[in-house]
Amino acid sequence: MEHPPLDYIEKIEISPDLIRAYIINMGKAIIFVAAIAGAVYLVQYLVGTNPFTEIFDTLGIPIVWVTRAIIAIIAIFFIITFFSTLSLTSYSLVFEADTLKYSYGSFFKVTRSTPISSVIRVNFREYSPAKLGDIILELSGTEEKTLKVEYVPDAGYQAGLINRLIRLQMSEQERT
Repeated sequence: MEHPPLDYIEKIEISPDLIRAYIINMGKAIIFVAAIAGAVYLVQYLVGTNPFTEIFDTLGIPIVWVTRAIIAIIAIFFIITFFSTLSLTSYSLVFEADTLKYSYGSFFKVTRSTPISSVIRVNFREYSPAKLGDIILELSGTEEKTLKVEYVPDAGYQAGLINRLIRLQMSEQERT
């Protein structure tokens, strides 16, 4: 990824990379379901028979109902994972001039703005090998004390840009 020069920063827009977030979250969901299925087969291998089938037979519950219930639970799990990733679309940070505009919310997008001087600290956490990360802002003088945007591409560089912009704004305010 090519980075612009840091001499003059006019505007910084930070938002999640939704495609990679979908891939990562669905991958986690698939691994979780596969681990559960593996655990069931491991129990079946160790016991010699399927103890779950015997339990349901003893209770008088047809195995078809159990299978349908398991498929429904897995489908609901994937739908919840999909919508939780979809909710990331409302999270964004826009640094422009001396103002920070931020958006957040799961189902309803809330947009607010505050002066850049209210940003106390900028942290980031990168996860590799995806080169994605979380950017965490700590604020003062606002309702929200912490803002977190997940799945940001090149989070370390973006956090550096934000810190640079804050320093530039502070030096301009000291000059005036």
